[in-house]
Amino acid sequence: MANTRITANMNIKEILITMCDGNPGALTCMMQMLQSDPLALFDILFFDTMEIYGEKIYMLWNDCCGRDMTKFKETIEYLKSGKISKEKIHENLNRPYAVPFI
Repeated sequence: MANTRITANMNIKEILITMCDGNPGALTCMMQMLQSDPLALFDILFFDTMEIYGEKIYMLWNDCCGRDMTKFKETIEYLKSGKISKEKIHENLNRPYAVPFI
């Protein structure tokens, strides 16, 4: 299993601070996720499992989805389907500007 950062005793504030890794864009993204759908917490847990933190969350939302929350949710579902490996996801998010997955 991946080296996850979220633990069972964390509250939502601690989870968001941990996951944003100091990146304000990632925090904004996750706040919008939770405002539009409280079950988005499961998507944040998916990010933790895939070791997607901070600037990579921001790049996924900004670069890959143009800050479009609908496209962002569709992209997350696509990534959760397992059609793209964790390595390929990180390869894209390690670029200077990530390209859309879908």
